[in-house]
Formats: sequence, C-alpha cells, structure tokens
Amino acid sequence: MSNNSFNAPKKFFDAINFAVGFSRSGEFTIREAQLLEANGVSYKALAENEITPTTEEEQQFVNTICHGYPPQNIHEKVWLKYLAAIKKKKTFHAATSYKRVSNTDNDSVDSSEGI
Repeated sequence: MSNNSFNAPKKFFDAINFAVGFSRSGEFTIREAQLLEANGVSYKALAENEITPTTEEEQQFVNTICHGYPPQNIHEKVWLKYLAAIKKKKTFHAATSYKRVSNTDNDSVDSSEGI
C-alpha cells in the first residue's frame, strides 16, 4: 500500500447514516472505522469521479467501485461495506395501542320498524 494513496484533506463523517460515528455503529471493526474516517473523503471523491486517481492503488479502487471489479484490498472492501450499510433498509418498531370502537348503531335493527 502506497503512503501517497487516498490522502484526504479532512476526516470523513456521515452524520445522517452514522450519527454516533462509524466505530460506535456496530457495522464496522475499529480498523475499518479508522480507515473510513481517515480516507473516506478520498474514497467518496474517487467513487464519484470528483478527483482522478493519482496512484495505481487509487486506479484499482476506481475499477472496483465504478466498474465492478472484485475487491482486492482493505480500502475497496471497507468502501463497499460502507455503501452496503447505507443502502440497508432501516427497520423501526413502534409500540402503539389503540382501542377499537365498534359502531353498533348501523348493525342493530329496530323490531318496531315495518310492523
């Protein structure tokens, strides 16, 4: 792995999908969370063609993410894992209670009618 690959100007955060951070989300290992924070800005920019790859490793990353090549290294695997995590359907469970009100007025028949 080249030291010049994936240089990011700032830390990467995703407050919408991971409000408590990557390491506390339960989705990523500590190492994966560290890689996302340190390199996620570069990963995202490369994946969205906002920057061009400057190293062979970054080019391989683009080939994997954008062109469907099989992941070869931890950078590609962690970004694919991140993408899968944000696409997961979030399930919310709500505890509610309600009282069913039956409308007996329409169901009753007055026996005095029609006599």
